[in-house]
Amino acid sequence: MIDLPFLAELLVALFVVATLDGPPPVEPAQEPPARELEPPEPLPGGWSAETDLHAQRLLRLERRRDTFASQP
Repeated sequence: MIDLPFLAELLVALFVVATLDGPPPVEPAQEPPARELEPPEPLPGGWSAETDLHAQRLLRLERRRDTFASQP
């Protein structure tokens, strides 16, 4: 047998959910204006900042490799 009060609650809940407003549409983000790339200033010795960072990473990796290679 069908439970009529429960069926009525389900119908009311269905109508309430069907009439809820969804979230407002979100406008796509605007891209910042393009700026011209400036060449990086060289560091003493003629290296750029990016080259210096890359060299530091390589030195750290070599140190780690040497540390792990020396462990038994």
